[in-house]
Amino acid sequence: MQTIWLALACVSVTGCTGASAHQNARWLVRGEAVVTCPCKVPCPCRSNAPPSTPRCENLSYVRIVEGNYDSLKLDGTEYVWAADECTGGHNPRKPTALYFARGTGQKQISAVENIMRGDCTHTGSTDMKASRVDLVAGAAGSVYRVNAPVLQLEVDLAPGPLPMEPLPALDSWSNTVTYARNITARIDDPKAGLKWDYSGMQANYRTFEMTSDLLRKGLTLAAYRDDTGRFNEMHRQLIRELHLEVPLTRDDFQNMLGQVRGPATHTATRDARDVSGAVGGTVYGVDGQPRSGARVRMTPAPAAAPVAVSNAGGQYFVSRVPPGAHRLCASSWDGQHMSEGCAPVLVKAGMVLRHDPRMSAVSGK
Repeated sequence: MQTIWLALACVSVTGCTGASAHQNARWLVRGEAVVTCPCKVPCPCRSNAPPSTPRCENLSYVRIVEGNYDSLKLDGTEYVWAADECTGGHNPRKPTALYFARGTGQKQISAVENIMRGDCTHTGSTDMKASRVDLVAGAAGSVYRVNAPVLQLEVDLAPGPLPMEPLPALDSWSNTVTYARNITARIDDPKAGLKWDYSGMQANYRTFEMTSDLLRKGLTLAAYRDDTGRFNEMHRQLIRELHLEVPLTRDDFQNMLGQVRGPATHTATRDARDVSGAVGGTVYGVDGQPRSGARVRMTPAPAAAPVAVSNAGGQYFVSRVPPGAHRLCASSWDGQHMSEGCAPVLVKAGMVLRHDPRMSAVSGK
């Protein structure tokens, strides 16, 4: 893995545009995000391939539960990211539009813009237009909704009886995504020149704990994007090194994605925020060292609680956990051996519980 640790330069198609002004800032973000676009399922962009369509508009919701940009707190910052990627044809790509919740401070807005501009995986123009809107987001069971005057998102995170496993993927703030059922994904903002409706198309979800240090060390799959059509050797090395392999057969994989491709069903509108807590910490392996790639889930799994995957430093973050007593289990599989550790946790609404699960060997091949 020597090549991974030394490959600190960005190798995306357009490079690290705009990174120089704030490349020395230190930041950390923990939270969750929902992404929708017109691609097929699974999204080819996540595995280093070009998008399914000539255009690739992205409508995303991001909630930073905890975070900081240098000494500036980012706790509670939430926004929608609308980008006209415009990958084909002669139409110029429009500036990225960021829609922040009404009470977001200007310093927090500027910090998010700086993080996005300095991210090696953010390609194309760094031009951004930020605005404050009446933004309401929340979950009813497994259905996540985001509403603002010019946009609507509605995504089912658990569309069937099979667990939606996080899969290795190229993403700005995570090395895995979980696919979801896209019910509604539309925007109509004449001022920004953005208008599309990709309801029923592709959607994915992730929890994240990302830092500026992980990006600088080249520990994200997205840093090695070259659009060759599949994971390249750098990706495969990093997947092995970070234990991101998924113990699914081809049939398991197809059956899981089949749930996402099912017919979307609209549910009753709910604008009230969900009441939830979160759990975060470090996963330790059998050797007592932080373990990357471990899957962390609550058991029995409530529909509203997603599966998290520990990052390159072993840190994990599970967002939107219903308050109450749960059993938190961390498990890891490296292609040959399985390890697991479980412990009771008590989650409180509006609070982040710190818990460091420790795993032991439970089986091997």
